[in-house]
Amino acid sequence: SASVSSALEGGEGPPVAARKPHVVKIGKVEGEDRGANAFDPPVELVDDFFWLRDDKREDEAVLSHLRAENAYTAAQTSHLEDFREALYRELLSHVKETDDSAPYARGPYEYFTRTVEGLSYAIHCRKARGATGKKAREQVLLDENEVA
Repeated sequence: SASVSSALEGGEGPPVAARKPHVVKIGKVEGEDRGANAFDPPVELVDDFFWLRDDKREDEAVLSHLRAENAYTAAQTSHLEDFREALYRELLSHVKETDDSAPYARGPYEYFTRTVEGLSYAIHCRKARGATGKKAREQVLLDENEVA
């Protein structure tokens, strides 16, 4: 990619993002709500790496640069793979992967968070306050695994 220079092909160094000057206005900007105390006149700063902002993760130049950075990092740290795996297993041996947080009451419900072994994110739940056993029908409010 023209926006990414890299010595990766030559094995010399990391990929280096191209500098593409972009003016960023800080303070009061016409047509934007920047809060009641935005300073006026606005200050203009030059951000050479603004082009790397890609909130939708669709810009091929940005994605190409990130892939190059990831490949470089993987190559530079490949000798640590066994250690990384051992460290991860050690960490997991001290973590209870399937667990519920202590519930906290708010209104007629008790709210709690559940983690489940093998899932990356928490599940946020609630149940009727004081309900136990079969009466303790819980309701999933947000399963972060589904929206991740």
